[in-house]
Amino acid sequence: FILGCPTACDAVNQFCNIDSPAGPACQCLPGYSSAGVGKPCSKYDPNSNATCTVTCLKGSCATPTSCVCNEGWTGQDCSTPVCPNNCNSVGECSIN
Repeated sequence: FILGCPTACDAVNQFCNIDSPAGPACQCLPGYSSAGVGKPCSKYDPNSNATCTVTCLKGSCATPTSCVCNEGWTGQDCSTPVCPNNCNSVGECSIN
């Protein structure tokens, strides 16, 4: 338990807000949001107002489990570069 809070806060993405109007309570750290009191905190993408459970490296959160990748990027977390013509199937795509 974090001092002052009636329940255990997740030390990774929460802190104990002892100044909460309703009394000491776990609160999400900046960059995280929760669906309500007592619910877990997950990553939050302020660009799309969506709560993410995945990290979108080169894009933004579209739904809690998916990203919309920036142009030139693909993959679940938008970390894979898209290469023109798939490098003509004779090379390997990389970032310079």
